[in-house]
This record gives sequence, structure tokens and C-alpha cells, in this order.
Amino acid sequence: MSHAVKGLFLSALIFPGLGQVVLKHYLRGMLWMAVAVAGVFLFLMQATRTAWAVVLKMADIHAPIGWDGMIAASQQVLAEAHGPGFGTALLLILFAWLVSSADAYLIGRRIDQKNASG
Repeated sequence: MSHAVKGLFLSALIFPGLGQVVLKHYLRGMLWMAVAVAGVFLFLMQATRTAWAVVLKMADIHAPIGWDGMIAASQQVLAEAHGPGFGTALLLILFAWLVSSADAYLIGRRIDQKNASG
């Protein structure tokens, strides 16, 4: 398997930045990993905030809540949500995934060309 394909598959299918690390571009790989982890962290932080807000909204009702009440509380909390949101986090993860995959492919291609000529 060529270095280009190996780098592409590792960054695209396993984790952003892993292709760079395997191809011995450690700093670039760690940078892409940090971007992906930051996106996951933002996503989890927003999910936790939203879940906690739903719990607090349901606690304010002081009565047994059925599915309809939970759905209504969730919809109200999501409509009032502020902050970076899920969209920003998902865009950050998608950016890291796509660009690191392309970067790993290009690094691998340069290595393959260097090996073929020398």
C-alpha cells in the first residue's frame, strides 16, 4: 500500500491526524488531533448543557412528566439555546476530518514520489 493511501485511510477512517503521525509528521498530526478533540469537546459540552437545561426545566413542573412533557421541555430548551451550539462543533470536527485526510494524502504522495525518484 502506498504512503498516500495509508495516510488517507488512517486520517479519514480512524482519527484525524493519525495519517500524519504514521507518516512521521508528528507536529501536524498532533495539531489535527487537537482540532478534532476540541470539536468533540465542544459538542459534548453543548450536549451536557442542553441535557442539564432539560432536566431543570422538567424539575420546574413539579408533576409526573410523560413523554410529551419531556419532548416539549427539550424543544423549548433547544429553542432558547445560546452559545456556540452543535453546528459549530460539528463543523470543526468535519473540517478536521476532511482537511487532515487531504493533508495526509498529500504528505504520503510526496513520500511516494521521493521514494520513486531516489
